[in-house]
Amino acid sequence: MSSDRVLMEVRDLTVDYVGDTSIARAVNGIDFDIREGEAFGLAGESGCGKSTVAFAIARLTRLPGLVSGGQVRLNGDDVLKFDKARLKAYRWREVSFVFQSAMNALNPVIPISEQIMDVIETHNPELGEKGARARAVEMAGRLLGEGSDGASLVNLAFELAISRPPTESERAAAIGV
Repeated sequence: MSSDRVLMEVRDLTVDYVGDTSIARAVNGIDFDIREGEAFGLAGESGCGKSTVAFAIARLTRLPGLVSGGQVRLNGDDVLKFDKARLKAYRWREVSFVFQSAMNALNPVIPISEQIMDVIETHNPELGEKGARARAVEMAGRLLGEGSDGASLVNLAFELAISRPPTESERAAAIGV
């Protein structure tokens, strides 16, 4: 359940793509708030600027893209002015995205559990491999509504990869039994 407390404020966000002789405005003064406990989805037609907004909020915009105006505030702090260290903490721990081609971002020859644990270890090196696995299992359990017994990661991997639950033999092989 969301509260009235605003975590992120986006005001008059403007993003342009700069060419040699022209500028294309991709996002023109968008405003929205994201409240504590709220899952926020940005929907629209293909090419309307959804990914451009997400990249701007995460400070991932690269040339020829340019955040040319507006504000992005997290708990009152100006995200567009974060230094490198603060930006690294902001991404993943405080904000994360599922982009429209997320399935293409997963490597089909590396187990999904390993890919998830790699991200967790990168952003939380103090956890180590065992701690990262425990966190990944906890996250998968929350997504799937199951207990965090290790099978959650296997179930999540199968659901994402082939849209069906794993068989018992597939689950045993994936867990390493």
